[in-house]
Amino acid sequence: MGNIQFHAWSGLCNAPSTFQATMNELLSPYLNCFVIVFFDDILIFSKTFEEHIRHLEMVFCLLQQGQFFLKYSKCVFGESKIEYLGHIISGAGSRFLPKSMPCLHGPHHLLRSPYVDFSA
Repeated sequence: MGNIQFHAWSGLCNAPSTFQATMNELLSPYLNCFVIVFFDDILIFSKTFEEHIRHLEMVFCLLQQGQFFLKYSKCVFGESKIEYLGHIISGAGSRFLPKSMPCLHGPHHLLRSPYVDFSA
């Protein structure tokens, strides 16, 4: 599994959604087959490491044709599982991380919240 992140487009209004729409169009041949685009992230998932290398080459080829560049410091390649948007994603599927939603640990947190009005 791989994760590619692109840096922000400076001076562009609605850059994340513009980027996502551009990537959806550019990567459409592989979208939802082994590529997912969400805002400024491109997730590439594969069953084997060899297949992952092929998928990376295919995506890199399309990105190069579209004149896009990778910022290596923001890329992660060949991971068997990643933490993404409050989930652990792996070959076994996706699992929600309870720590990303403290409210799921019980109602006791409400007693410490300055925004809860019990007088109503």
